Amino acid sequence: MAESARLRLPCTSVTPACPARFGFFFEPDRWEGEPVNRELRKHSELVWADPASLQPGTVDYTAKAIGAIQQGCSFTRNGWLHQPLQPS
Repeated sequence: MAESARLRLPCTSVTPACPARFGFFFEPDRWEGEPVNRELRKHSELVWADPASLQPGTVDYTAKAIGAIQQGCSFTRNGWLHQPLQPS
């Protein structure tokens, strides 16, 4: 279990659904106890994993957020076509 005062928000993501879906990824500076999968209908298991070697089947937006955190990026967009900015 993590105390809320000891959480950091290293990444936020947005997915263009209708309505839009936002994801907030928190990181505790310490942890006690074992994590529990509270969404058994959605997720097969909850495991500790090496961020550089995620298990096959990791949810796409979760994998992207973990990759962004590893690169020091605090925001991801999922499901959007990347279009370069045009000079004005």
